[in-house]
Amino acid sequence: TEEKRIEMKKILLKISAAQITKWGLLALVLLLPQSARSAVREGSFELSPFLGYNFFCPQQNLKDSLIYGGRISYNFTSHFGLEGTVDMVNTNVKDPTITGAAKGQFRSPADKVNLFLYHLDAVFTFNPDDPLNIFAVGGFGGVNYSPSIESSDMSTFDLGLGAKYWLSDNFAL
Repeated sequence: TEEKRIEMKKILLKISAAQITKWGLLALVLLLPQSARSAVREGSFELSPFLGYNFFCPQQNLKDSLIYGGRISYNFTSHFGLEGTVDMVNTNVKDPTITGAAKGQFRSPADKVNLFLYHLDAVFTFNPDDPLNIFAVGGFGGVNYSPSIESSDMSTFDLGLGAKYWLSDNFAL
């Protein structure tokens, strides 16, 4: 039995933290009760932390990088809401051999670049009564680059489609 315990320990040590997290999240999703209706309700608030990936325009000379942040939404009706979002991106200059100055492009001596984005979006949910909600978002905001490439924050416009699946009345992915 001691040999079996040692063998089991060796097997467990080979499993990575990413695999444990992946299987743990899958178990959580499968074990949560399924909801008969969505939680998109008139007068409700939603908090949504997120993690994604940001692709920069080649002209900016920045490496694509992770984007993370959070959203807070208020649903005026089951179909329509407003959402405030803050996002952060920490990246680097893609080609540090480019020097000099160019409007809208990061060049040496800059190396690390941090972005702070904020925006207010209108959200329209097409099917609020289904467990899988399809929605469209669009809005305006700003972005602050550090180091700065403009004298003030730059304006942004965003438009997108998304989906969320309700696992219970108060929890969605």
